[in-house]
Amino acid sequence: MRLKRLLAAVAALALFAPDVHADQAGLERAVRDAVKTYRGGGVNALREASEVCYSADSKFVDNGDLVDSCVAFDMAALVILTQTKTPKPQYFDPLISLHRMTGAAEHAGLFVGPDGLDRYVGSRMNFVESRVPSKL
Repeated sequence: MRLKRLLAAVAALALFAPDVHADQAGLERAVRDAVKTYRGGGVNALREASEVCYSADSKFVDNGDLVDSCVAFDMAALVILTQTKTPKPQYFDPLISLHRMTGAAEHAGLFVGPDGLDRYVGSRMNFVESRVPSKL
């Protein structure tokens, strides 16, 4: 129920958020990777891939594209788990996921301030939500 509310809030923000994707091909690739990972190993494989992505801390400071890819992958994982009604481990709790995603993106300088956060998360979630259903 919390995920539905969170996704609804993010989707509402996305209506007002400009499309700020620096690399839509990279975001598309992250969505495809998440679907492929889920099909190949389920929720455990999604978690492992996400953990590996975020473990590249040394690359985060200078590589906004890597962070953007990790964020899109996590967003796709949330959408996949919701649409397939797969039970979510705590790692994919919506609030924990949002904290992980926005913390990494802020650290990498991909947005500044609350308005930047709304635009960043909203536009990417809108993109991811539009792509996942056709790939499942």
